[in-house]
Amino acid sequence: MIAGITIAFLYDVYERRSGHDCRAEQSWGSVFVTTRFNPISGVEALDDLLEQSRTETVVLFNHDPHCPISARAFSQMEQVGNEVMLVDVSRERSLTREIQGRTGVHHESPQVIVLRDGQPAWSASHFAITTDAVQDATNAAD
Repeated sequence: MIAGITIAFLYDVYERRSGHDCRAEQSWGSVFVTTRFNPISGVEALDDLLEQSRTETVVLFNHDPHCPISARAFSQMEQVGNEVMLVDVSRERSLTREIQGRTGVHHESPQVIVLRDGQPAWSASHFAITTDAVQDATNAAD
């Protein structure tokens, strides 16, 4: 539960109020892996992401900062090392419905959707969200 509180605190205080991106760094010996979390909100942001996915792979993470299972998935996502678009499902209910409607992927939380060419290339939820699985899906989509 402490991880869930920490994530909620960081997300609410740091990202929402300051407008800065949250960067999570994990040390693997002398190598640092940085995952850049970019919070998104609003349907217009989804339009931009779907368009962006036509030229590059986009990783979308539906995250509930108050859920311990989502906190576990967040810790896995911290190690992915790519840019991750972060949707706070507790605040962005209309956006999560729009994501489901446009991608055809049934909404779950936590959930990762890898987008390529305006379509979902891969998705996973709950305990299927692992660093390796997301990295493999991202590489396969590229």
